[in-house]
Amino acid sequence: EYLNVHVACICLVSDKDSNILNLASSYAYTRRKNISNNILVGEGLVGQAALEKKQIVVSNVPDDYMKISSSLGESKPNFIVLSPVLHEDELLGVIETGFIDEVMNVELEYLEQSAEIIANSLRMAKNQEDISKALANSQMLSNDLQIHQNELQVSNDELASQSTRLKKSEEKLQVSNDELVDRQIAMQEQASILEQSSFELEERSKELALASKYKSEFLANMSHELRTPLNSFLLLSKNLSQNKKGNLDEEQVEDLNIIYECGTDLLLLINDIMDLSKVEAGKLGVTIEHISLQNICDNMKALFKASARDKSLKFETTVYPGITKTIESDSQRLEQILKNFLSNAFKFTSEGSIKLTVHQPDDEIHFKTSNLSLDSCIALSVTDTGIGIPQEKQREIFEAFQQEDGSTSRNYGGTGLGLTISRELTKLLGGEIQLKSTAGKGSTFTLYIPLKYSDAKENENDDEEDEDDASFFDVPKTEDEIEPHAILPSETDDLTASRNHRFVLDDRTHMNSGNEHILIIEDDEKFAKILLKIVHQNGSQALVAETGREGLYLALEHMPKGIFLDMGLPDMDGQAVLEQLKFHMDTKHIPVHIITGLENTMEPLQTGAIGILTKPVDDTDICEILDKIKSINNRDVKHALIVAEESKQTKISDLIANKGVTISCCATGKEVIGKITDKTYDCIILETVLADMTSFELLETLRSQNELKLPPVILYKDGELLSQVEQIEFDKYQSSMVLESAATPDILLDEAMIFMHSLSTTLSV
Repeated sequence: EYLNVHVACICLVSDKDSNILNLASSYAYTRRKNISNNILVGEGLVGQAALEKKQIVVSNVPDDYMKISSSLGESKPNFIVLSPVLHEDELLGVIETGFIDEVMNVELEYLEQSAEIIANSLRMAKNQEDISKALANSQMLSNDLQIHQNELQVSNDELASQSTRLKKSEEKLQVSNDELVDRQIAMQEQASILEQSSFELEERSKELALASKYKSEFLANMSHELRTPLNSFLLLSKNLSQNKKGNLDEEQVEDLNIIYECGTDLLLLINDIMDLSKVEAGKLGVTIEHISLQNICDNMKALFKASARDKSLKFETTVYPGITKTIESDSQRLEQILKNFLSNAFKFTSEGSIKLTVHQPDDEIHFKTSNLSLDSCIALSVTDTGIGIPQEKQREIFEAFQQEDGSTSRNYGGTGLGLTISRELTKLLGGEIQLKSTAGKGSTFTLYIPLKYSDAKENENDDEEDEDDASFFDVPKTEDEIEPHAILPSETDDLTASRNHRFVLDDRTHMNSGNEHILIIEDDEKFAKILLKIVHQNGSQALVAETGREGLYLALEHMPKGIFLDMGLPDMDGQAVLEQLKFHMDTKHIPVHIITGLENTMEPLQTGAIGILTKPVDDTDICEILDKIKSINNRDVKHALIVAEESKQTKISDLIANKGVTISCCATGKEVIGKITDKTYDCIILETVLADMTSFELLETLRSQNELKLPPVILYKDGELLSQVEQIEFDKYQSSMVLESAATPDILLDEAMIFMHSLSTTLSV
């Protein structure tokens, strides 16, 4: 019972033949007809244990080896232990025990010790048996007592000697038993301690898992619950601050601008927290490329030139001669770190100068990062003449939400997350940040970065980007992961940084503001040149991007009239580029046509492409696409039909006013049928409940009239999501017509503008 043995038997050495073991006794063992009770030494597991005189442990026991039987059923043991019974290296028998659960080392040791005790007991029993036989023989020979008196005396002496030895053996056995009891107590205490430790570890693990869950839920809520209303907040405040109706005075406009700026600051804080959480979770990947150090300096100078001018500061960038011209790293992460250094420098410097220098590390520098050495890295230093940082505060400023002192955030603004993110990004790039500063005299932040990025985990997390982060370059993987109304990088982001390396000589350096221009995103140089030539022949200018990322930059910077997009790009697939273009507020209306070598690619049409052309193509195909793009852009006046009760018609009309849209209104489904019959509309905005019917009843009526060409429909339910029943109806009609839903005014505006700026009948937002 102590060992939880479920079946057992003992085989003893035969008195007649020491090479034979006989089944002597068993526990819960069911005898089988085809199994002999006599076992030769070396035969089977029992015989092998007897031969080796060593304990044998068998796992994965066959189903037909041994059964554990009860009145309710039977099962097989999973583990078998065979322990030889030895007395002074003499084999007396073998004990076979069966277990359902795995046998621990402590239990095996206990079985070995038990075998020793049993061996002693067997030997004692054997001796007692011999004594009994001797006494019986003595009685039988009582008549010959006188004759064999001397022999009997000898026998008595031997018996006395044996008795003495037996007593000593019993004393030793008692000592062994006492030691065994002590060991058992110690083992129980140790097991209790281990069990308590295991319980504490399990509780701690549960607490950590719960904390991680709460953090994930918090970040998810931050993205979905904060960014969506914040988007409406910014859109409405920006729209009101433009004072299109002229009914606001200067003070009110200024108040609205303050609201917009504060909302933008809040958005930056949310983005910083999301960036930090991604870095901490190891979900921020890197894209390694050859980076020109001079280009980095030029980009930083262009970005902060206005800040230097506004604060009357001298801003210089210098690349020291004699150093390498390029490094292999992630330009986006590298520039993000330098932007933070420079932003802090401009923030905390009121007079003097700020310098960005690229140089070789000084000989006296000591690195904490093992992979850095003087010969394997480059230094990028930002030096300012600002307020400086006291020695005792220099470590704290790299922690989250920490600044130089409590008043700094009030005097200078900011969240205190920038340096924390920079520190983690630097680790990601295999680099190191060092700080030299004196209070009141300025600071120097130096980034030491490897000349060549090297990491076994390179890019392994590229596909695990946080789905809640709405960064412009964090490409959503699926349509479900896109948060439709998250605000992307602000206008202050360095999205207009030019790329000196041009894959094809295009028109970017001599763009004519009065001329239409087309963006070509294609990695095949020859085909890109062909497209460029055809665009020129068609009377337009063109930009050419080799990669998806460069294409996104150029689209946002130059706002082309149309885009040719290849699906197989070297850095990201064309579908991801299309999703980003349709995701961003400023580029979602641009017509995008797919030119690909892939067949049966219909997903882009569902994302918003105006068409798909499979290679090979000819000049006529390209010209037709250009004509289609021109046709879309030349539709200056759009016609929208608003179907809602009169009290809401004005509210909806105000949303899309001044957008080059003519608006018609009606309040009943019957009026809708008449208006659609008489006039063509680009979009219908339909309230869920009308005076004479529901919106779904109207949709069914319109769908049944085959002669009507139904325009895209936006189902609008102000301030509410569709109910479960409404969603089922919505899904039914969406499969057969262009149908979208909108729960807030800003979503309604987005949907309306998308539908009326594209000819695609499957555009999704």
